[in-house]
Amino acid sequence: MIKNLIMLLIVVVIGWIAYATFFGNDQDKNLRDNLLDNVISLGKSVGNVFSHESDKFQKGAYDDALKKMGEAINNLRQTSEEVEDADKYASQLKEIEAKKAELEKMAASLENQENGNGMSRPAGTADKRKVDELGQEILKELEELGKEIKKAKSKES
Repeated sequence: MIKNLIMLLIVVVIGWIAYATFFGNDQDKNLRDNLLDNVISLGKSVGNVFSHESDKFQKGAYDDALKKMGEAINNLRQTSEEVEDADKYASQLKEIEAKKAELEKMAASLENQENGNGMSRPAGTADKRKVDELGQEILKELEELGKEIKKAKSKES
């Protein structure tokens, strides 16, 4: 219903602009110019809002994922201490933590590039892809390690 109303309003405005352009007097043309200026201004404002929201999202895009990874690593560490081969799992957790640290550096570097604080070239999709691939790799390793620890814990019970 609202969609149809908005579409009707757009058609009426375009029709009025066309009328004012071809058949309108000077007053109609001034109103048309004023309307077009306001529409352009509104479009720029909406674009700025979306750009600002996108920037806010990008700045914290990896923060939540890294925080959750850290929590998962801590949970696995606590759980692994309760099983027999705790040393084996501790070394695997250290490797995962090293990869997480590398991921944090890459994400910070990518964020700096996007903000223009880093290197002179803009951040490319290859950089984002590398960060995403490393993140997926870490998540996969965390899942596998979690399954191993769960299996070892269930054998002990």
